[in-house]
This record gives sequence, C-alpha cells and structure tokens, in this order.
Amino acid sequence: MERADHDRSARAAPATASTLDITEQAPVKPTAGTDRGGPPGPPARWRRWLARTAAHPLARHGALLLGFIVAGVVLTWPLATNLMDARLPATRDIGAYVWGFWWMARQVTHLANPWFTSLMAAPVGVPLGFHTLMPLPGLLLTPVTLIWGPSVSYNLLVLITPGLLCYTMYRAARLWVPSVIGAIAAGAFYGLSAMLTQQEFDQMQRFLNKGKVVQPQRKEFDFTGLMKCGHCGCAVTAEAKVKP
Repeated sequence: MERADHDRSARAAPATASTLDITEQAPVKPTAGTDRGGPPGPPARWRRWLARTAAHPLARHGALLLGFIVAGVVLTWPLATNLMDARLPATRDIGAYVWGFWWMARQVTHLANPWFTSLMAAPVGVPLGFHTLMPLPGLLLTPVTLIWGPSVSYNLLVLITPGLLCYTMYRAARLWVPSVIGAIAAGAFYGLSAMLTQQEFDQMQRFLNKGKVVQPQRKEFDFTGLMKCGHCGCAVTAEAKVKP
C-alpha cells in the first residue's frame, strides 16, 4: 500500500488552465511590416527611402538652398506678387535690365553675337561690352524669357538672388567655420542683411523726414504707350532729366 501511494504521488498531475506553461500559448500574429522574414510594409519602405534621401549631401544642400530662397522671398515681399503679372519697380535701370534679358534670348535663339547691336545708335550700332547685359543670367533664363517674357525673368532673378547670395556665403564660410550652424548664420547675415522690408523703409523715411513718409512720385508723360518697338514689342516711354 505504501509503495502504491508513493507511485501515485510521483505521477505527474494532469494539466489544467492554471498550470499551463506560458510558452505553450498561441503565437501572436505579426502585424504588417513587422515580420522580419517578409517584405517590409509601405510605411517602412517610405521611412527607409526618406532616411537615405536625407543622408545624401545633395539633398541636404538642396534643402538649405531652398530655405535661403524662401527667406529671401519673405524679406522682399510683396515683390513675389509681381512675378507673373510682369509688373516692374519704378526705377531707372529696370528698362536696361529687361532689355538685356530679351536681347540675350533673341541672340541665343538666332545663334548671333550678343556683344553688338544695331538697335542702338542705328544704323551704326554700339558694342555691349560695357552694357548692363548680364549674359550668364540671361542665358540661363532664356527659356523663361521665351515663354513668359523678359519682365518675368527679371522679377525671378530679383527673387532668388538673396537666397543664392546666402548659399554662396555658406559654402565659403564652411572653409573656415567648423560649425554648420555658424556657417548657415554667416550665409543668412551676408545675403539677407541688405534686404529692407517696407516697414523698415517707412521707419527710415520717418526718421530722415521728421515723421513724414515720402512716397515715390510718378510722372505722367503725354503720348507714352502709343509707339512700340518693332523688335521687342515694348512700349516707348519717357523720363525726366534734370541737369546738375
């Protein structure tokens, strides 16, 4: 009897709900994109692609350049509103710059010499070596000039110039400044320090004119806009000349 009782006590007890081992539970079904053995889900692939793109030097420099250009557009606001309307600031040199964009696009499409024109001092012509021609911007913006006109090319160049100056100084500062943040600050200070907002301009006018804001004066000339150039299509205008 004692030996039988000893054999029954040594026999394993039947398994119950409270005695089941934790390792024998049903495995949890993995979610999409978490199974290492299967292909990654769409969110995982996008994250990996963004990580590889952000690690590329070209992407970082492109994002920095875009940030500088956006900062320049903000500081020169509302100049960006004139981009597609072909509206130009009322200053003296604008006409020469716009004509230069049109001339470069015309000479590029005709494969002609851009350094001489017979449209000035006709029929003899004049060399354009000392003219405000800007051949490189005119060449790069030739598609814009041909599609939307030289005024849009000028406004676009004015908008992106502060950002380009910032990025150029950033690359120069990286040669001597070990900190990336310091180089970015140097580029922003160099490219954006000369940009004045309309509010700052009004404050300076009040200070210089004892509280009064002097608005630019526009003069109306007779018969302007009636005649147009036969080559570029721009209207012939006039300006007041005052002898010193």
